[in-house]
Amino acid sequence: LPPSPTPSSPPAAGPPAQPAGPLWVAGEDLGWAVVDGALFATDDGGASWSLRYGGPARLSAVQFVDATRGWALTPEGLLRTEDGGATWEPVAVPGPVEALCVAPGAEGATLWVAGARSGSAPAGVVLRSTDGGSTWQPRALSLPEGPWALELRCAADGGWVLARDGGAAGHEAFGLLRVRGDAVAPVLQEPGTHPFGTEGVPPAAGPYAGPLVALGGEGARFVTWCPPCEGGPTVMLTDDGGATWRTVQLPGELSSAHVPVGMAFLDRDRGWLLLRREGPGRPGLLAFRTGDGGRTWTGA
Repeated sequence: LPPSPTPSSPPAAGPPAQPAGPLWVAGEDLGWAVVDGALFATDDGGASWSLRYGGPARLSAVQFVDATRGWALTPEGLLRTEDGGATWEPVAVPGPVEALCVAPGAEGATLWVAGARSGSAPAGVVLRSTDGGSTWQPRALSLPEGPWALELRCAADGGWVLARDGGAAGHEAFGLLRVRGDAVAPVLQEPGTHPFGTEGVPPAAGPYAGPLVALGGEGARFVTWCPPCEGGPTVMLTDDGGATWRTVQLPGELSSAHVPVGMAFLDRDRGWLLLRREGPGRPGLLAFRTGDGGRTWTGA
């Protein structure tokens, strides 16, 4: 792949937006956890937990923007709370919902949701709301025949959708799409199955998709790996919305037994990448850190 330019990083502007998940932390003491569909909360840094919501809706992931306002994913769709998760109300979303990402901003939070349909065209949709879910701006996702599972990463000014279609014979069909304004375009794809065709969409560095982080603006960091290959995971970087990518190898003697399990950034420069070593013997965790936006990594 042609290397992308390496401009100096803009000043840090707070942590990149993370997608909704089963655990959400909002400061040193406050946090929420989803366990078997119920919501628990802590206000003492995790020393004690209390049941905040026990049904009837079964929550699968939550995201909060402050101590009271948040959203949750359920099998039936999207919910909203204004009292810290004690009560929830449905948000009418004009499309399927399986992924949620909320990007805080100076003018309020921007909600992003994405979902895939079966047996209909277009195959999926990503929607954006700047008024808490009262109105939505839909963008169609043109996906090959699936079924596809979608992951979503976001910033106030744009989103990224990772579409995955399962793994077999050493490959996992996947594609990464960039959402910007009214446009949705694939910017990366699995190199063996090339689900978005062979022309115009560059191949990823490996056949399996790993963690993805959106840094805001035009930046993203994406990890690929290859179970049947020699060598460890590869970090892919773009700072121009996916137009060009560069690859970074992690230091040390890594192999396909080192599986990427998570990546998170404190700001545009400082981040962590966690690997799990599989195989005979006791599984181990290996952490790497970066201070320059993922361009170089060192063992933690």
